[in-house]
Amino acid sequence: MLTLDESVVADAELLGIPASSVTGTRALTGGRGGRTWAIDASGDRYVLHRRAGGGAQALDHEVLATAAAAAVGVGPDVVALDPERGLLLTRWIPGRAASAPGVVGPHMRAVLVALGTLHSVDVIEGRPVAHMLPTVDPLATRARYLAARQVNARGRGASSPDARGLRDVDLDEMVAALTALAPSRPSVLIHGDPVPGNLIVAAGTVHLVDFEYAGAGDPWYELGHLAASVHLDARAIAEVVAVDADSAGGDSEHLGLQESAVEAWSYVAAQAWVAWVGLGEDAGARSPRWRRWAGRAAARLDDAVASRRVERLTAQLRAERSAPQ
Repeated sequence: MLTLDESVVADAELLGIPASSVTGTRALTGGRGGRTWAIDASGDRYVLHRRAGGGAQALDHEVLATAAAAAVGVGPDVVALDPERGLLLTRWIPGRAASAPGVVGPHMRAVLVALGTLHSVDVIEGRPVAHMLPTVDPLATRARYLAARQVNARGRGASSPDARGLRDVDLDEMVAALTALAPSRPSVLIHGDPVPGNLIVAAGTVHLVDFEYAGAGDPWYELGHLAASVHLDARAIAEVVAVDADSAGGDSEHLGLQESAVEAWSYVAAQAWVAWVGLGEDAGARSPRWRRWAGRAAARLDDAVASRRVERLTAQLRAERSAPQ
């Protein structure tokens, strides 16, 4: 049975969809709740994005990134926007979210092709991406989440959801190695949040949705973020890098460095996300799923430290970065 949320209908009308044409609305709860809605109207389907807290400039950046992704065939079309109210309407992309059980694995190559296509975008409206979009700085994000987590943990002790995997995991040396690598890396359009819920699979192809955190960044970080979100081990990451090297956005010259960097980024991204889940802020309707994910990610971090994988990987990064290019 189709239902109508009157506030969503009202927002849709502000964006040019007559209220009389709306036949159904549905909250999309794949990520943080209350931000996106599916709207059925006159036989078409749309997605309403509510970004009231981010400001008009943030919405402008999201629109630029979404339109650029649509132009290369991996994002939804922008239908309408209202910057003052923080509203964005995009065309619905039919398919199945990769967060559904058993979806992402068989379609990993298609996921990597879609990301590689997105990463091929280094110019938007005739200007470098870095001049049009904010820089995605995952290290600053990690530092912010860890600092907030430390403040919160003082009153909650070791029983907080994020305590495991963060108490004794020191990634500072790895972060320093990644920081040293950063100046040599290109700045291209990255999605910024390539979790399975933002990957839509249909007919063997993948589209990306929800570009709220998109910006100019390092595509190797994006691959590491993806690896963290689906808990890939070192062997699976090597396979991801090999596939990426064959795609439009891949780097086939320095596979060893790329493997090390992508795996390192996967641990750094996982640590930041585990800290965020532990904060319990704005996690939406699927908080229990996020907590289960955080437990698994934290265990992966623990194992990487206990096996000295983090230590060896950091040494590899330094050695490969120092080798003649």
